[in-house]
Amino acid sequence: MAKVTGVFTGIKGKVGNVVFSMWKGVQVMKTYVIPENPRSEGQTKNRTVFASFINLFKPIYATVLFRFWKPFAVGAQTGWGNLISANQSLQSGGVFALANVLFSKGSIPLQEVDTADYVSETGVVTVTWTENEAVGCDALDHAVLLIYDETTEQLYGLTNDTSREAEELSEVVGAV
Repeated sequence: MAKVTGVFTGIKGKVGNVVFSMWKGVQVMKTYVIPENPRSEGQTKNRTVFASFINLFKPIYATVLFRFWKPFAVGAQTGWGNLISANQSLQSGGVFALANVLFSKGSIPLQEVDTADYVSETGVVTVTWTENEAVGCDALDHAVLLIYDETTEQLYGLTNDTSREAEELSEVVGAV
């Protein structure tokens, strides 16, 4: 049974095999479908890859990744949705591969790292680089460093409000 709330403000509920709902102020209508085999091999692989993205991106989305994906939000699609969608299309065969993960969109080239040191007693990571002045770069661009710990499968985002021209970023990250 569908429920009409107010005059022309939205329909919520199910009528036959159609489900009505509101999403971000937009009326949405979907076909009600029961999957034939929700535990199929392909579906299980897709859920595993999706869960890997959630575990990888969630800890640093609000602090690091949000600024890179919010500008690409189109219509009702969010920056988070674009991040997940772009990365799902890069994973082949339903297998999560960290080498194929896309952390940002844009034309600024990556910066090569010269040295990276971690002091386990203090939890401080220090990274140095030589500013490359590549096309599309500005010396005052913010440097963002992502460190992935393969043992714990934890991603750390270091920003520390460092510019590209500083050529060094040092920050406490705990037990990496």
